[in-house]
Parts: sequence; structure tokens; C-alpha cells
Amino acid sequence: MDALFHDGSLCVFPVLADDGSLTLHLEGSIDRVTGRAWHAALECAIGQEGDVVVDMADVEFIDVAGLRELVRVALSLPDGRRLRVRHLAPAMAKVVRLAGWDGSFGLVLEKAGRP
Repeated sequence: MDALFHDGSLCVFPVLADDGSLTLHLEGSIDRVTGRAWHAALECAIGQEGDVVVDMADVEFIDVAGLRELVRVALSLPDGRRLRVRHLAPAMAKVVRLAGWDGSFGLVLEKAGRP
């Protein structure tokens, strides 16, 4: 599988499902250095059909700006579409809850923690 983005600290692998939905499988860290690539990957994903799925099982770190980008994308999706976040580390899921972002329209936090 070819990476949509790869710079050594973040790799984004797109996986297109039969229904046209896109899963972004992430490996590495999302921070100020990789923020632009993170933004670009999410923008690419929202151009596809169906829900956007982000698999964060192999994310070692995500800063608050990276989490905020998830919320921004979720809020920008048209009615009927969702941004589904899988395997967000428990500490980061807690930050999302404390900020009140877990109630953001279109954002679905699926199973917390590592698979």
C-alpha cells in the first residue's frame, strides 16, 4: 500500500472500501511539524463518498491542534456523513471529552485504546 504522505515521523495510508468510503491509517506523530500533511490528508478524505474513517491505532502522539483538526473536519461534513475515529489513545480521548469535542456533530469516537 502506497502512503498518501510519509516524512519519517508521520505516514498516512489511504484504504478505499468497496462502498467508496476512505479509511486513513496513520502511523507516527501528529504535531506542528506534520500538521500540514495531517490537514491535507483529511481534506483528501472528505472528498470521497461515505463516512471518513481515521484509524489511529499506530499513532504515537497527537497534539491538541491535531485533535482540533478532527473536530473541524467532522463539522464540515455534509449531513449524513461522519468522521469516525478508531483506536484513539485513552489519554487523547480524555482530552477530546474534557474539551467537549466528543459532542461535536459528525464526530464519532469508536473504540478507545489500542486494538
